[in-house]
Amino acid sequence: MYTINLTNADAETLAGGGSIELTITGQAVSNPPAPPIATSPTLKTVIVQNGVKNPTWIEDYSYSATDRVVSGGNGNASAVEVTTTGPWGGYQPSNAPGTSTSFASSTHLSVDIYAPKGNSYSMQFLMAGDVAINAPGIIFTKQKAGWETFTVAKAQVMTDAVKGDVSATIYKGAIQSKQSSGGDVFLVDNWGGI
Repeated sequence: MYTINLTNADAETLAGGGSIELTITGQAVSNPPAPPIATSPTLKTVIVQNGVKNPTWIEDYSYSATDRVVSGGNGNASAVEVTTTGPWGGYQPSNAPGTSTSFASSTHLSVDIYAPKGNSYSMQFLMAGDVAINAPGIIFTKQKAGWETFTVAKAQVMTDAVKGDVSATIYKGAIQSKQSSGGDVFLVDNWGGI
């Protein structure tokens, strides 16, 4: 905010319909950057968000991979960092044995992945009892470096060819690297049903 002090002569000039020239000096004020805006859809059923697993998904059956919580999620303070230790490693959180999570209210599944452009990842699930779902699954290929949101119809990954919709009995879920060697590092955030 600036305060302008006018002389009597300046005030009379302005009152008579004239104009005066003002020169304002001082330091420019910059606005702080806007906070990041999450572009991910709102999750109805959370598997992992902000580096935190759904409280019922207490098990970790990751394979050929290690995982840890790190700073810098997609619109969140944290995410899960996955480092593959062999070919096709995957991050696979799970419900407690004998329990399952229902995705019946969801129509789609969504996940945010941070990885290099061109890397591919798959998403698949298992039913209660550690039973495979006879479904085609889905493979995502990163189109850009950094965060990218992938959304898939629930039916594509939770409809069994024999049993039909099994989305009410999901026991495990995996995001698997499709890289044929270890050492792939990627982040997972905002994973769940929408």
